[in-house]
Amino acid sequence: MLMSGSHCLPLIGAINRPRLSGVYFLLKLEVLRREEYSGSRKTTKISYLLNCELKLEKWRKGGSSMKSFGKTLTHGSDYSSVWPSQPELAPIFPEQRIIYLLNWGKRIIPALIVLSGCLQLQWGNAANWPTFIASCLFALSLPVQGYYWLGRRADTQLPPSLSRWYFDINQKMNCAPSVNRPSYFDLATTLRKAFEQLDRVFLFQ
Repeated sequence: MLMSGSHCLPLIGAINRPRLSGVYFLLKLEVLRREEYSGSRKTTKISYLLNCELKLEKWRKGGSSMKSFGKTLTHGSDYSSVWPSQPELAPIFPEQRIIYLLNWGKRIIPALIVLSGCLQLQWGNAANWPTFIASCLFALSLPVQGYYWLGRRADTQLPPSLSRWYFDINQKMNCAPSVNRPSYFDLATTLRKAFEQLDRVFLFQ
């Protein structure tokens, strides 16, 4: 048995306003428990309210996950700009190659998509358009995947060997480490400063 229109309107308004907390639903449940409904009607209304609360919570979690995804991409972009582009680091860290491919892809992929689109318009078959669109979307997603990987990598804590190296470099520069448990982003910042202040011998000590 569904709720009447007078009871549904406040719930619809609450779901359309994500900033409204779950206090409304808890209060409504308490009111229903105190009211004298028949057993079946009361159970139906309480179940409906619980389902509304569950849907609202899932909607909020979905919004927070999208914000987290965007934050990871932004952090990956910052990490790519902070990482020192030095050839000595290329055999040790994959960041060097990934950042190079990202910079190369951002210049080449749009041009390739435009050229492929012109060729498809001129000589392509209409049946090939779905494949062409899927290929373009995949190509455009490659830089996004790269920045997402860099963002996750930047937040990853250093293993013990790299952590000791991080503290040694800071000690040679006479700088106090900014964190006790450094991440790859902290290492990138320290390496950039070290290449500016120290001799490259620190890489092999």
